[in-house]
Amino acid sequence: MELNKNAFPVQVNLKKIMDICTNAFKKKGHNIEINKKMFHLNIVPYWFCFYDIYFIKNNQPETISKQLALNATSNKIEDDTTYLFDIVNPRILKKIELPELEKVEIRKKELVVDQKEAETTIKKILAARHKVPFENISLSGFKETWIPFWKLETDVKTIRIDAVGTKINNLKEIPKKEKSNIQLYNEMLKDITNPKKLLTYFFMMFEVFFRILKNIFLFFNKHRMVLLVLLLLLLIWVVFFY
Repeated sequence: MELNKNAFPVQVNLKKIMDICTNAFKKKGHNIEINKKMFHLNIVPYWFCFYDIYFIKNNQPETISKQLALNATSNKIEDDTTYLFDIVNPRILKKIELPELEKVEIRKKELVVDQKEAETTIKKILAARHKVPFENISLSGFKETWIPFWKLETDVKTIRIDAVGTKINNLKEIPKKEKSNIQLYNEMLKDITNPKKLLTYFFMMFEVFFRILKNIFLFFNKHRMVLLVLLLLLLIWVVFFY
């Protein structure tokens, strides 16, 4: 695909992404068969810039200076995006190329937010975060930069992972699948064939039994009249009916 933009290169191949997604779904109890046809590559535009915030603290001037990135399609700041510079520097890429084994659809997102709108949004967000007026915020070094993301679409959850270092993702949002009674029963049968796990089950049953006895004792200790009535009824039954 033709790009001709300042962009981060694709550093993580599709095979690794497939393994990451498969393991993430398995950990949440989903047995999903993932294949490369379920993926496509998104190329997303961002505005990167540096900011300086000036304010007074304890009667002394203070300054906060950092870098941030704003998604130029959603118009939202994504704080973790700047970590990509720790992996590789972006460069002018004429086209996005993938190995033959990774020939998947490549989608280039449209740049919706221009630089002027990005500046306004960033100042509003920073002013609200740090409770300072617009005049105390200075922006510099604006750079339009494109980032590649692998995207997986499933019935359970759509997954988005950056193709540069995989740190930017939403894997934690995969919902946990509750196990059925049959699955739990089968797991128990499998576990009790292991002597160590069988011993664990034994101690668990003992603990439950002991807790029940303890609760019964505490109840009758608190409600002694109930205990006396029950004992009296038991005595009558033994004398007249046994």
